[in-house]
Amino acid sequence: MSEVKLVDAVRKLLTVGLSGAALSEDLIKNYLTDLKLPKDILQTIIQGAQKSKEEMASRISAELVKVLKEVDWSKELGHFLETHRVQVKIDIDFQKKDPSPLESTALSRSRKSEISRS
Repeated sequence: MSEVKLVDAVRKLLTVGLSGAALSEDLIKNYLTDLKLPKDILQTIIQGAQKSKEEMASRISAELVKVLKEVDWSKELGHFLETHRVQVKIDIDFQKKDPSPLESTALSRSRKSEISRS
């Protein structure tokens, strides 16, 4: 592989920058296809990108966990509740159940007897 192709490949990868960390293997292959890199070089680049992506995710996760552990959640919630009004809305609806066939028959009979008494 010529030095020019290698420089072009590195330049392209650096151009992608951090967004390259989120690229899938297929997208990286498609991105570098026009450089016609040997398969072993392409595989090395893909493995490096995958390792970088995993390392970046691990570091971001560790930092996030560190920040979240440092927060005094009860203090923050207390402050939040002191500075905010809490409004709870509840909509309760009671609906009559449809009577079962036996109940329906019994209801209609009792209504008929009430009507006949009147």
